Amino acid sequence: MASYSTFRGLLSFPAPLIGGILFDVYSFNIPILLNLVIALVDAILILILVKD
Repeated sequence: MASYSTFRGLLSFPAPLIGGILFDVYSFNIPILLNLVIALVDAILILILVKD
């Protein structure tokens, strides 16, 4: 679980920059849709990786 948290933390560092670029290029809908897709992937990974 700690390695997943570290990996997620490192990837979230450039997130505001990437979100700003996506907003400038594609308007408001794409950053929100991408955030929802990544949140769904996170939820699935947590359900799979956490055996409790």
